[in-house]
Amino acid sequence: MPSRGLVISLPSYDKESNEYSANSSMEVVNNHADWSFVGKKPFGVLLLALMLLPLMIVIGIALAPFVFEGFGYVRSWSFTLFIMALFFNAAHVFGLQRKVFSMGTRALYIPFTLMIFFTCILFMFLYAFASLLSLISVFDSLKYSIRLIITYVIILGLNIALTYVCARICILLFRASPNSKVLLLSTVVIEGEKAVRMESMTSSNGGQFTPAAGTPMGMPPKQPDISAPRWDQKTFEGRAKHFFSTVNPFNILISSDDLEKSRKIVMDYKEGKFPDRLTVGELWKAKEAFDSAYHPETGDKMFILGRMSSQVPCNMILNGGLLTFRSNFPSVVFWHWLNQSFNAVVNYTNRSGDGASNQRLLTSYACATTGAVSTALFLNSLVKVGKSTYAAKLAISQVVLSRIAMAASTMVTVPLLMKLIENRKWFMRRKWLAAPIQTLIAGFTLAFSTPLGCAFFEQNASIYVANLEEKVRKDIEGRPNAPKVVYYNKGL
Repeated sequence: MPSRGLVISLPSYDKESNEYSANSSMEVVNNHADWSFVGKKPFGVLLLALMLLPLMIVIGIALAPFVFEGFGYVRSWSFTLFIMALFFNAAHVFGLQRKVFSMGTRALYIPFTLMIFFTCILFMFLYAFASLLSLISVFDSLKYSIRLIITYVIILGLNIALTYVCARICILLFRASPNSKVLLLSTVVIEGEKAVRMESMTSSNGGQFTPAAGTPMGMPPKQPDISAPRWDQKTFEGRAKHFFSTVNPFNILISSDDLEKSRKIVMDYKEGKFPDRLTVGELWKAKEAFDSAYHPETGDKMFILGRMSSQVPCNMILNGGLLTFRSNFPSVVFWHWLNQSFNAVVNYTNRSGDGASNQRLLTSYACATTGAVSTALFLNSLVKVGKSTYAAKLAISQVVLSRIAMAASTMVTVPLLMKLIENRKWFMRRKWLAAPIQTLIAGFTLAFSTPLGCAFFEQNASIYVANLEEKVRKDIEGRPNAPKVVYYNKGL
């Protein structure tokens, strides 16, 4: 007769078989402790940094000769993160992430991995804000003592480092999530140097808690077609899902080595070569990383600031600057020059096909940065979209509409929200919050408007041959088995 009470058991971990099995509830936690966890890369080292860096920030603020406004909040959430990270590290050192609670016929365990992911998401934004606040404080401290300057430079470095640590953990866990579904991280356990997906455990299966096999590629009846996007590009929903994965700002944190591994997996798969242990989920993750960093036509690795995954963080800073420093003439000139320079880089990086000559690129860049002239004019000379002028104009108009939608959402949302808060007493006493608040609002808005704007039109668009200019149409119709529809990459 099954027990109605709560039975607590600690599964042991066999590194040889890579399996977990539930033991007696009287097992001592120390027998399953992994004392080397904090030294293992990447997760052990990152979780240790997640604990030590906020503690150092708390100490730095406490030792500062003068505490600028706003750092009381930074100290509070840094201490909170320190306590949470201490708990996470202790849980993983003592093997509590593998501890199973059996209640009747159900087996439950604490989803530490999911908790860590959402904790890092929250604190990544908080420390991005704290980094901006620290940068402002560094400039404010220049008129005071050298000790104050050094203190806030160190605090700035710690905040930037902690933002990176949180972002790095998020990207690693996102890549480890089954089928890119974050909530399924509840089935994933961190083991220091890796994240392992576990099958659900029930009392009826003898208490086994083993790594899930995934979906081995081997020779499945139908292999995934990675030459096309994962989702149906004929629907807005499918295009939105595709661009949410491609434009994901976490993609810029993928290391060069990991990108090269993803490229090799994709290229080998196209040639019919792949490891037997490769799963469908791993294949699509490699494809998403490949698509985010390599040009779809030329196959070249794209400049990091020109990738679509850089759109959110870069435009977040640019829009924050444009909206904050709009009353000073030199500032207006600088931010518009910087914005148009970034746009020129993005336009060229995401061009359709091979690039133009250096002279034509320089001319286009000069036009863009000096006057922010008509996008269609300089794009038409910058980008080769094939031999059809009509298709080129159509592609440019679609890209322009998408870009307008991306920018308009931010330029409307930020002023409206700032209008709501600028008369608040807490804000009137802290006018310096305008820049970081506007930047964070812009970043949040762009995280959604960028992929949704890209999804307005298909990237590999189609056009009827009958709609092409006469010369091109006759050339196509004169070929054997002439198609009625042709395709072109409109660019992004």
